[in-house]
Amino acid sequence: MDKDWVIQNGGWNGSCDTWQNYYAMTSAEDPFTAIANGTGPFKLDYWTPNVEISLLRNSDYWRGTPMWEGGPSGPAALGQVLIKNIQDEPTRYALLTNGDADMAALSSAYYSQLDSQVLFNYEQKDGLAGTLVHPDGTLKLYSGGLRRSATHVLFNYDIATGGPRNYIGSGTLDGNGIPTDFFSDIHVRKAFNYAFNWTTYISDVFGGGAIQSRGPIISGLLGYTDTQPTYYYDPTLAMQEFGQAWGGAVLTHGFTLTIPYNQGSTTRQAIANILKNNIEALDPNFHINVLELPWSDYLSDQRAYYLPIMTGGWYQDIPPPHNWVQPFLVGTYAYRQRLPDAIKAAYQTKINTCVALTDSAAQTCYEDIQNTTYLDAIDIFLAQPYVRQYLRAEVRGHYVNDSLFGPYFYALSKGPLPTIQTITPSSDYTVNFSSTQGTTAALALPAGSVTQTLDIIVTPDTVTTGEPTGFHLGNLAFDIQAYVGGTPLASLDFLNPVTLTLNYNSQATGSLIEEELRLFWWDGAAWVDAACRPYVRDTVNNTLQVPICHLSKFAIGGPSYDIYLPLILR
Repeated sequence: MDKDWVIQNGGWNGSCDTWQNYYAMTSAEDPFTAIANGTGPFKLDYWTPNVEISLLRNSDYWRGTPMWEGGPSGPAALGQVLIKNIQDEPTRYALLTNGDADMAALSSAYYSQLDSQVLFNYEQKDGLAGTLVHPDGTLKLYSGGLRRSATHVLFNYDIATGGPRNYIGSGTLDGNGIPTDFFSDIHVRKAFNYAFNWTTYISDVFGGGAIQSRGPIISGLLGYTDTQPTYYYDPTLAMQEFGQAWGGAVLTHGFTLTIPYNQGSTTRQAIANILKNNIEALDPNFHINVLELPWSDYLSDQRAYYLPIMTGGWYQDIPPPHNWVQPFLVGTYAYRQRLPDAIKAAYQTKINTCVALTDSAAQTCYEDIQNTTYLDAIDIFLAQPYVRQYLRAEVRGHYVNDSLFGPYFYALSKGPLPTIQTITPSSDYTVNFSSTQGTTAALALPAGSVTQTLDIIVTPDTVTTGEPTGFHLGNLAFDIQAYVGGTPLASLDFLNPVTLTLNYNSQATGSLIEEELRLFWWDGAAWVDAACRPYVRDTVNNTLQVPICHLSKFAIGGPSYDIYLPLILR
């Protein structure tokens, strides 16, 4: 961070005499917990812990060249981003569906209700071509492919004691507790695996939209195959494993333990309840208590090794399978669950071998690691979900990116809901739409313009990048697409030109020369003049009539007054 800014805001001044006062500060002590200084497209407005975070547009954002074709540059389109922490799920659902929130985290319990309100379903990750679902819908659904994320149940191999909460009862196998090394017995771990019902878990948590994991390596990476062995729900096999656990003491005396989950986590709650219900149904001497905790207590107890069972989630950083085997077998989660040194060393040897290999040799090597985690029953590997994101249809520019956790706010903008009109070959139609800038427009389609019944969908206030050769774009852009049976047409050429009439204002034209206004369309590679016959310009009434023969992305443009002098006199 900038040194002057750090000192100004109460941070270390660089003196060797005072460094110890700033070393390993807690978040409560750190002067930079609630403030930020960076060069991103947004700046921190305020942060109310556990309530909300407000970000404001950085008007001085430096990016002049888009990171990808069609991407954003310059100041962000959104003036403010407001992130609210709302624990009550029905409230989150109401905020999204009534338009007070643009996106929300919702569980599978709401999927059927949300699906009935979907306007477009984007099954491709780029988010460029959605399927029309309900013409009167107000939501977008992004549902393309499997997520590059997974959450698993982690066993604590050496449970710490003496904390503020007791999770292991008496601490012995007397029916009233478990020993601290309870899960070091492989038969206990196998029994818990056979007692877990993946069908229930995937149905309740993901609405069926997930696949069972086969180890730490997710689908789509080297080392994963659909034929690798997995555990499955089988009460008989679970009892057989419990019968061998701890020399038969588990079955003789029974056990009691507590599985906590943090408040608001329906996923962790579901995991705990599945284990409780299924294991207690095996034997009346098996007892599992489920405890809800505030997030701060759950996190602190997890970090202090008090939790006998916890969950660990991972979001892929890079595609190689090393990114998955390292944290779960020798790194972050291996330490959190106190995986024994001998087990970690064995996996580290395998990992060191695999990381140096490529292609089929790497596939075989990582398959061996994946299979070994099954033989060791090292964890309960749960599920890899499919993408399922609901947004308001007013949001523009969203796409699914496996490398990002959450939306990329800089790429987003907002505008009115799309306008949808069904047209037939035999009749005249006019599709009216408007922008938030006050511009109105009418697309007149005379009979005979098309050869089949289709839906014309207009999305106002889209964001453009690039410029037509020799011209500039103004501040008005929109998409017009044709759909047949809910599927977008790659292109549409009208049999006869149709007329698009724009009623513009100065906000839309910006610095463009009004007498030479044009309409440009994106042909897939460049902005070209959209008029296929002469324009009709009316500068008195601020209207521009454009005969067009294609549908695509459109933007108003033309020559502009480019002023290079720093000072002018009129």
